[in-house]
Amino acid sequence: MSVSGLREGGYALGAGLVMAVDDCPVTWTERLVAYLAGQSAGRCGPCRNGLPALARALDSLEDGIGRVHELAALVERRGACAHPDGTVRLVRSLLAAYPDEVDRHGADHCAW
Repeated sequence: MSVSGLREGGYALGAGLVMAVDDCPVTWTERLVAYLAGQSAGRCGPCRNGLPALARALDSLEDGIGRVHELAALVERRGACAHPDGTVRLVRSLLAAYPDEVDRHGADHCAW
């Protein structure tokens, strides 16, 4: 894995963190987004309101992923720093990499 190799494929390493996750990717991402929502300075709307709402939407996928997409679009590129954007990239990575598992969670079922 290299930064240049990822860029060629249209990807980014982000903060430079790679973790092996042995838990359900949806549940893991839900927990991480909730944590990130609580770690902001809360000085701008995307951090104060958007990230907590995004965390709640991920936690209630039974209501559909439309709200997740809507909130991600509202939060992205509107923060005073890169924190909201990084959180949105994490959520979009989940939706792109594990669409079947996201759908299972939407039906209140986890394959893990």
